[in-house]
Amino acid sequence: TPPADKASTSSDASRLMNSRSGHSLGPMASSSNGYASCNGKQQYNEQLKRSMLSVSNSRKGSASNSESTEDNTPKIRCLFCDWSCAGSDATQLDRHYWKACPFLTKCPQCSQVLEVAALNYHLTTECDAKESYVVCVRCTESVHKQLYELHQMEDYCRELKTGAARCPLCHDDVHLPQDGGWKLHLLSAGGCPGNIRKRNLKKSN
Repeated sequence: TPPADKASTSSDASRLMNSRSGHSLGPMASSSNGYASCNGKQQYNEQLKRSMLSVSNSRKGSASNSESTEDNTPKIRCLFCDWSCAGSDATQLDRHYWKACPFLTKCPQCSQVLEVAALNYHLTTECDAKESYVVCVRCTESVHKQLYELHQMEDYCRELKTGAARCPLCHDDVHLPQDGGWKLHLLSAGGCPGNIRKRNLKKSN
């Protein structure tokens, strides 16, 4: 359940920008678990690292993530999905990250806000509940140990194609280039059918 007060919302949104998912993918890509060494995942992790570092650097250059239009009206813009709104209140952007940005999601176990593209890795490597999750040897999704056998009986548990990543929301393949691939999958009208935030964003526009 999301926090009721703005202070908590802002705090949790801030965790996103300093997410361990963004700043530790480089070293993790060469770890001994082999997760990042097959089916193009090393390219994916490197691209995701560059994406998150770009976001971090952008926030350093502009603490409020705001910009000015030609008529000098302040405007806040999301660095992930390009959502924007007039004004300079940074809490609006924090609220967008916490509840609405279709490029982000909340971990079902620890509720940390992070990129959808990083959720599978987060569940087995960073999450407080990581000991309860394993990587499926067939489809590479992160699966709860108690549900592993049932998971492998599902139609969507299929071998991952070379040069692709698996979306944890709809179980479809997301193809390289990873940055453009994830944006197309998560933000386009015909994209991820499991992305509830995308539908909510349409309603709020």
